[in-house]
Amino acid sequence: MRIYDPDEATHQALREINIELILDAPNEDLQSLVVASTTNEWVQKNIGAFSPAVKFRYIAVGNEVKPTDAAALYFSPQCKTFTMLRSGSFSANATTYIAPIISFLASTGAPLLANIYPAYISDPKTIDLNYALLTAQATIVRDGTLEYRNFFDATLDSL
Repeated sequence: MRIYDPDEATHQALREINIELILDAPNEDLQSLVVASTTNEWVQKNIGAFSPAVKFRYIAVGNEVKPTDAAALYFSPQCKTFTMLRSGSFSANATTYIAPIISFLASTGAPLLANIYPAYISDPKTIDLNYALLTAQATIVRDGTLEYRNFFDATLDSL
């Protein structure tokens, strides 16, 4: 289970049950978390106070932060996450940011978390609504031998 910011009621509800939790450090906290003592306080308050009764699996740093966002200034190269997958590959400007992140995650065995959802709203004239809603009856997109009836599957395969 993933929650996007610490929530005591949620932590209490997850005590002593067999659900592992991914807890996000919210984007608005990133600036303060560059200071080690603040990070230690945040971890103790939001994780230490509930562990081991709550099974924390990962801490995610940043959610959909783009290089142009103010929060991007406070990421170490190992902690950047961006929403920059376009047409089956990362955009050129995203590659310089995402490559070190992927290398870091691979070297530590940590997962790459990706929000995958249809982007119909961004291009409703080009993207078929049925393709975005997972209801297309026929193939909408062909990529070599691969055929896709929905945007979700195509995006997941691209990632």
